[in-house]
Amino acid sequence: MPDTGISATGAPAGPGATFWLGADELGRDLLVRLLYGARISLFVGVVTTAIGTVLGVSAGLVAGYFGGWIDTALSRLVDAVLAFPYIVLALALVAVAGASLPVVIGVISFFTWSGIARVVRGQTISLREREYIEAARSLGAGPGRIMFAEILPNLAGPVLILATLSIPSAIIFEATLSFLGLGLQPPAASWGNILAGAQNYYSVAWWYLVFPALALLITTLAFNLLGDGIRDALDPSAERLFASPGRRRRRRMRWLRRAARTTPAGITSPAATEKAEICKTTPAQPQPSRAPALVTQTPRRACPRGPGT
Repeated sequence: MPDTGISATGAPAGPGATFWLGADELGRDLLVRLLYGARISLFVGVVTTAIGTVLGVSAGLVAGYFGGWIDTALSRLVDAVLAFPYIVLALALVAVAGASLPVVIGVISFFTWSGIARVVRGQTISLREREYIEAARSLGAGPGRIMFAEILPNLAGPVLILATLSIPSAIIFEATLSFLGLGLQPPAASWGNILAGAQNYYSVAWWYLVFPALALLITTLAFNLLGDGIRDALDPSAERLFASPGRRRRRRMRWLRRAARTTPAGITSPAATEKAEICKTTPAQPQPSRAPALVTQTPRRACPRGPGT
């Protein structure tokens, strides 16, 4: 009985023309349930990241700018949140309010803001002593204007990268809670509860376990790659972690040649300046001589001769 999603033996129907990705234990189309589950996962990931980013940026700005006891209190709060086990909090909230989507959003948002707040606090401490901050303070700008009009625009890049990388963490978080029965409850579709339903059928219906896991893997990998791309676009001068030394050297030489071609006449190019600095610190190496041993060959100078030399 392939059209019903249940095989003749009572097992879920496998992938085919009717059910492209197979069916679950009740005969429901797995592809449709994965698409419905994607709505929940993406919604939870984006909403919790937005809430956590707003809270984390606000707390990090206040702690980094004012310092003192405010910084100490907020830093200890962040440490406590990072050390708190999220499963225990989820169990407590589910026992009080019941398992639902708002509970999942609240738990994930509670643990998302702390990491962002710690990074923003460190960046704010390094920026609050800059010259333009002192100039704004001398012109009579208040703390609110300095934090949100002067410091916050300079934190847009790191915050955007952190927010992008927080979305896959929130998606995994939601799937974990749903898998444990603390999140969205059936018959509503979520990648976590689909995986929870597949654990009793993986030996006879491999597609029931593989395809939801692949959807979770591809989504989190895509957001991680997006975050890496945004980081490279906002900071193109940063060296890649896995770039080889030869590749970094070739990239540096291309930059030096480009700078030498675009430097106007009469101005020392960065390439010439760097070569001069290298020549100051590197002694001339004697070339191997082909003359007889009694004749000493003068070592060749690798650096250009300056005036008077």
